[in-house]
Order: sequence, then structure tokens, then C-alpha cells
Amino acid sequence: PTIALLAMSIVLPLLLFGLAAWQNRHDVVREAETRVERTTRILHEHALKVFEMHQLMINHINERLHSLDWSDPADIFDMHQLLAQLARDTRQVSTITITDAEGHATVSSRAYPVDPTINLADLDYFQALKAHEQALPFVSHAVIGRQSGEPVFNIAQRLWSREPGTFGGIVTISVRRAYFEDFYREIEQEYDHLVILTRDDGSVLASEPRNSMTRLPSNSLFRQALENPSNGLLLTPSVLDGTKRIFGYEKIGSYPVVIGFGVTWNAALAPWWRNIMGYGLVAFLSSLALLGVSGIAMRHSVLEEKATRSWRETAALLQGEMTERQRVEEQLRQAQKMEAIGRLTGGVAHDFNNLLTIVIGSLDLLSRRMRDADPRHQALVRNAVDGATRAAALTARLLAFSRQHPLDPKPIDANALIAGMSNMMERSLGETVAVEVVLAAGLWTTFADPNQLENALINLSVNALDAMPDGGKLTIETANATLDPGYVARHADLVAGAYVMVSVTDSGTGMSLETVARAFDPFYTTKPVGKGTGLGLSQVYGFTKQSGGHTSIYSEIGHGTSIKLYLPRFTGRRPVDVAAVEAVVEGPALQPVDTTILIVEDDDLVRRFSSAALRESGYKVLEASSGAEGLRQVEAHAEIALLFTDVVLGGTMNGRELAERAVVLRPALPVLFTTGYTKNAIIHQGKLDEGVNFLGKPFTTAALAAKIEALLRTHA
Repeated sequence: PTIALLAMSIVLPLLLFGLAAWQNRHDVVREAETRVERTTRILHEHALKVFEMHQLMINHINERLHSLDWSDPADIFDMHQLLAQLARDTRQVSTITITDAEGHATVSSRAYPVDPTINLADLDYFQALKAHEQALPFVSHAVIGRQSGEPVFNIAQRLWSREPGTFGGIVTISVRRAYFEDFYREIEQEYDHLVILTRDDGSVLASEPRNSMTRLPSNSLFRQALENPSNGLLLTPSVLDGTKRIFGYEKIGSYPVVIGFGVTWNAALAPWWRNIMGYGLVAFLSSLALLGVSGIAMRHSVLEEKATRSWRETAALLQGEMTERQRVEEQLRQAQKMEAIGRLTGGVAHDFNNLLTIVIGSLDLLSRRMRDADPRHQALVRNAVDGATRAAALTARLLAFSRQHPLDPKPIDANALIAGMSNMMERSLGETVAVEVVLAAGLWTTFADPNQLENALINLSVNALDAMPDGGKLTIETANATLDPGYVARHADLVAGAYVMVSVTDSGTGMSLETVARAFDPFYTTKPVGKGTGLGLSQVYGFTKQSGGHTSIYSEIGHGTSIKLYLPRFTGRRPVDVAAVEAVVEGPALQPVDTTILIVEDDDLVRRFSSAALRESGYKVLEASSGAEGLRQVEAHAEIALLFTDVVLGGTMNGRELAERAVVLRPALPVLFTTGYTKNAIIHQGKLDEGVNFLGKPFTTAALAAKIEALLRTHA
């Protein structure tokens, strides 16, 4: 018995050490694989948005070419200016070129007139497009641009022809490889990573770190994997540097392009090696403790119970430390995910929203001028507006999830807001869903953006409707709640205290534990393809976090789901009446015929649309393309009744600085700001500054006219 007790004192800690090391290694590898899959998805979304943006640009150029008079040099010069402006506004674009059916360049973004010796007829994408018409653009292999002299790859598509089946030339966008490589360099800071963007035939378009290889070998596992599913994971030595990596890949939408992301096997296992040292120390100390306890037990059997209790306490302490470490690691992963999404959305939101403003605004004006047109043509315009609006909603949802959407919070009575929405929600959800509203008496005032709170409740109600295909019951409830320190310690960025709770509960199908754990992840959805973007709950999560609150999910398969929003209690002045704030000011309609509006916008196309929209509404318009020019207009024109300015302007003066200087000259001058995305000019800590009037991009003619009319009434 003595020898057995001594042996167990050594063997048992070693056995526990081995089991813990094995389990931790499995967890560390799975965590690395999950991280690779998540980062691959982020890189996929980035590349997809870039390719879709280029598709929009090509379509816009084709539409303009339909009205181009090739015999008019002024028309050709205007087209050159359009191409040059698009290239300047989109930093990944190096050159935009239009060629005729023989491959001769006719218009280029780089020079006017275009060099007549430039001929693209020998290039692979020209020959492919000339031979066959295809719906998606052709993506070429990486080359050195003939006009720019820098590393690029080309995205090309046929020019639209008035005569079906004829070939009239192509439009080509040369994309800078450096744009992707700079983004890939910053996407992952902790691991030694590799990113590669290739065509599905193995031709390398961009990589980080940069490598001289132009095509993947046909015998590489990654190249072979491209012929199978559209995404997956590999554990293989990299063909670029020979290092063993965990590698994830995913095809970019319907384009013949694949993104791959990998981390080295050694970097993935680094946390495990660090944990092994800790486990070994615990095992060693445990062995010494057991040997000591065993010696005492052999001499003093009365201490046996105490030794057993000591071992149990040590094991419990070890388990507690492991649980705490896992909680902290999960919070770190969530913060890193938010940061990565924030970089992605912030990088493209401004340019994308400018383009959407042009598209939506132009379609809006077109639809107004086509009221008597062929209904079939009107239907085409409506379809285009719907598509652009969905793109704008997707950008807004991404910004909301990454907590970069500008909020305009107010002290509000949640009971009054929900009561005002209840009738509309009953009609929207249909007769098969019974809506019950349970409003708490004496509900505290909360401080939040009322529009975003309404959007959150609508998102949750639509999700609940999808979970009840055969009908059911939807309950919206409010209550006062106090979150104690024990609860908030398990959630990042949450402060103990008083909150207003708003819950949405359905009697639907419910969610599994795995689905609940990923419900707030961006782009994660259980709905069929085409039925959802996976950003609804992510938007709700981002809104509550940005408002200083918290979101929780309670669900059980077959017994429905309850989602609770906790918004901070407001103890300042009395709540505003949301309906009164959002109501249109009563009174006779304004007569804008003698009212002058100054538009300051550095994007020529957005400025042209804004001017056309206001002139169509009856206003006189002055224009400026920079802050300095706008300030000169304010000094020179006393008849200016309102300043409408973009926040992000080229030059040394942004929109906020322009407004401050203009108000010094004209103290009563109302100012309306617009932007697609900005971090710190008029928005701080995610909220609009006090007293700021704001209209987000993209906007329509009606929205712009309504906002300006409301401001003019306020300052009348």
C-alpha cells in the first residue's frame, strides 16, 4: 500500500497533466482553425465588395457610353474626365481604359487625348471577351500596367452594344496589387500570416508577404483544392515559402477568384506551448504536495481526510483558473473580431456610400422624369433602385455592427415608443401572429437613438416571424432592471447599474446552444441562401453596445426565443416625445423659389446630383468643391439661406471647420452635414455632437428636400 500510494502521488499528476495537455492542444488548434475561417471570411467580404464596386463602375461607364457622340471631341473629353474622377475617387484603381473592337485605346483615365499606339488586342482578356460574351467581368492574371508601369491585374468587360451579338470593344479597370497587399498586411497582427488572392486557375493576383511566384504549381494541395468545394481548410506546407500552415480558402462570389489565408503551424501552437509550461508547473507542485501528504498519511492516518480535501481544493482552483482564462480569451477574440470588421467597413464605407448616393439619387431623379414613360422602363428603374437601396442597407448594417454608425440619442420613454409602433407591427406581422405588448408601470427613462431602437425592434420582430412559419405569439415587454457586479463581470464593456429592459419573445422553433453562441456573429445566418445577410442580430448587438448597453439571448429548441435589450437608465431632464420630434412641422408649404442653398462637396458626381435635386425642388443653388471655396462663397453671397456640406472634404479644411468659420461670418446660418462615414469630425464616441443637423449618405431627392425644408422652418 505504501509503494502504491507513493506511485499514485507521481502517476496521477502526470496523467492529469497529459490529459489537460491533450485537451488544450485540441482546443488551441480548433481556435486557430476558427480564427483562420473567420479571417478568411472577412477577406472574402472585402474582396467581394471591391469586385462588386468595379462591376458598378463598369456598368456606370457603359450607361454613359450609350449617349456618347464619338464624333464630338468635347464628349470624349467629358468621358476622359469621368474616368479620371472614378480613378481618383477609388484608391485601388490604377487606370481605366476603353478600347474599340480592334483593341485600340479610345479613352483613358490617364491622358487626353489617349496615346494612339496603345493596343490591347494581344492580351488574354481582350481575346477572351472578343470571342465570347459573359455576364461577369473577365479577371486577368497579374501584369505590369502598360500605362501606369505598376503591378496590376485587370478587370474587363464588353462594351454594351446596341446590336445584340456584335463586339464593339471593352472597358478595362487596372487594379493595384499594392492596395490588396497593404490591407492584407494589417489584417492579422498576432500570428505570422500569409494571404494570397488567385484566379481559380492558380494565377497569383496578390500576396502578402509579396512573392515572385506568378502561378501556383498544379501539384500543390491548395491548387488542387480549388477544383473541389468553394471553401475549406487545409494543413499543408505553403508553396510560396515552404512553411507548414493552417490554410483557409473561399471563392469570391461568382467571380473566378479565390482568397486564401494561412497562419504558421508553430504560431498556432504557441499558446499551447505556453500553457504546457503552466500545466507542468502545476503538475510538479501537485506531485510534491501529494508526496508530502502521502508521507504524513503514512505517519499520521488521522490527516488523510485533510490531504484529500486539500487535493480537491487544488483541482477546483485549477479549473477556476482555466475557466477564467477561457472567458478572457473569448472577450479578446470578440474585440479582435470587432476591430477587424471596423477596419473593413470603415475603409470602404465612405467611397461606397458616395457611389450609392450617385446611383440612388440619379435613379430617383430619373424616375421623377419618367412618370409618363413606358411602364416596362419604369419597372427597370424601380428594380435598380431596390438593388441600390439593399446595398445601402448592407453598408449601414455593417457600420452598426462595428459600432461606427452615427447615433443621435435622446432621453426617451420606451413605453411610448413601443405603444406607437404596436399597431404597425400587428399589421406587418399578419393575422397568424398574435402580438402582445406588456408595458411596465413606472418605467425609467432611457437614453438611446429612437430610430435605431425602432429598427432593432423591427429586426427582432421579423426574425421572430421567420421562426413561426405556422403562426404563433409575439410578446414585447418592458421592465426596470439592475445588473449586479457578478453579472457584468462575465461580459466585456458592461457596467453594473440601472437599465431599461426591452424584450422580444416568440413561440417559434427556438435555437440550439451552438446557434445562440454565434447568433451575433456577422454574416452568420440559419436562413436559406438569399433570405438573409446574417446582419440583423449583429446590427441589434452593435446598436446596444454603442449605446452603452447589453443584449442577451434565451432560447430552447421547440420552445421559442427571448432576446433582451438592456439600455442605460437616464436620470437627466424629462424624456422627449418621439412622435413630436419626428413629426413634420405644420404650416403652409415653403416657397423655395427665392431661397439660395450653398452645396460644398468634393465629389463632382455627388455635387451634381445634389444640385440637380435641389433645383428640381425649386431652390437656387451655389456650388463649391472645397472648404476654402465654400467659405469664399459665404463671404460673397449674403443671400445664402443654408449651408449643405460634406464632412470629409479635400484640402486643409473639412466640413466641420468650414461650418464653424461660416457661422462666425453669418451667426444665424443653418448648417446641414452629410457623409458616408466619419469618425471624429461631428461624431464622438459613436454619437452625433450636440446641435448637429445630419443627413447620411446615400440619400434621395425627397429626403434632402424634406431635411432642408425642416431646417429652414426652424430658422425662419
